[in-house]
Amino acid sequence: MNFDQFRKKNLGRDVKIRPMVRSENAGTGSVLALVDDLWKVDKVESRTVELLNLRTKQSVEIQGDNFREFRTPNFLMLRCQLTLTEEHVLIEPLVGGGGDPTPEPATDRALPAAAPDRPTIREKSAAEILSNLKGTRFDYDDRVGELYRGRWTRDPGWRATVASLPSKLSSDAWFCSFLEVGSAIIVTASTIQDVSALRRGDAVIVSGKISDVSRLDYVHLADATVLGDEGTALSH
Repeated sequence: MNFDQFRKKNLGRDVKIRPMVRSENAGTGSVLALVDDLWKVDKVESRTVELLNLRTKQSVEIQGDNFREFRTPNFLMLRCQLTLTEEHVLIEPLVGGGGDPTPEPATDRALPAAAPDRPTIREKSAAEILSNLKGTRFDYDDRVGELYRGRWTRDPGWRATVASLPSKLSSDAWFCSFLEVGSAIIVTASTIQDVSALRRGDAVIVSGKISDVSRLDYVHLADATVLGDEGTALSH
């Protein structure tokens, strides 16, 4: 990335980070949410960029080797994973330099794509996905991209229980985390479906497009659909 050009065009600009930033419980290390905050390009000096989170007011300095590129309209592509805790912004390098933006925010599609238009995975569960990737090291992100990212879960989806109360990502998008039945693997999901009625322990079937398979043993689904445990629509 040309930092002189980046400074001239983007100093003071609000940008979004890819891969999407994680929010983490500093005490337990568990991932609470995936957040799509705006960050202000607060300072650009030599090959160092300081970013300010406009929601939390936390800032972080990122060195030049952790940048991939800037993409229009306002996406800053990184070679590292940023994680928000209550006090700090943590930086973790992505092996292989990172892949495509993950996870994806929920789109404005009212319904999932029609079946012929969406490639699906063979695996029947999140646990099976993580088992297949176990032992993958230097090419982990590449393997995730080749096998899973951008593909859809098999019908009818994965049986799970609600792990945490749903939260709003934006005016028309929700985030919720689940525990897969039979494995207790964390499955997080972003959706335009109103899931405000969900409560911890509720039994559901969740399906969607895989946008991240983390080394931290969780799978994130974008454009998710959440149904009751009998495959029925959620009640409100």
